[in-house]
Amino acid sequence: MSDYLEKNLESLQKRFPVLAQRLAETESDGTVRIESASTGDPTAAYLLPNGGEKRLHSSRDPKREAHRWAESIALKQNETVALFGPGLGYPIEALGQVHGDKLGGMWIFEGSIQVFRAMLSLKDWTWLIDQPGVLFFVEVNETEFRELTQGHFQKVIIDGLQIAEYEPGTQPAPEWHRERGKKVSNLMVQWA
Repeated sequence: MSDYLEKNLESLQKRFPVLAQRLAETESDGTVRIESASTGDPTAAYLLPNGGEKRLHSSRDPKREAHRWAESIALKQNETVALFGPGLGYPIEALGQVHGDKLGGMWIFEGSIQVFRAMLSLKDWTWLIDQPGVLFFVEVNETEFRELTQGHFQKVIIDGLQIAEYEPGTQPAPEWHRERGKKVSNLMVQWA
């Protein structure tokens, strides 16, 4: 286990003990291949069961790619973003850089525990994990989603919730992301 993964799991244990336990019990299965982009930053390919692969980020400049994506999102003050497909975390960082104080919170949806494990293995994410407005939904079902969002409804009803799909990052589990996105949209209609 990498030092970063261990440190991030310790932080997750405080707020998301079920997720921390699942991650601690999950060994890398080789489906996420970490490589160096042209910039030297880590990037990744997700290996599909049929032998193909999908890129989670640019092989040239993953930070710039995510930054351009974040610039395309128009946020209202204090709005929470439901981010689908964080990959190795570049879209998370880009949202913070581009939207700064405007960002009211972040709900992070990842359909592959292997991709999320890879993200936590590469750098210290404790600053993100410890933020009360940040929630993680990793391979969750409807019941788990509702349990995790209890206590957060009021804020998103008042300040809003915007769905933002980082398409390359959704490649490992496109159906899961699509289904979760529909559920979040439906809940927003119910809450309004």
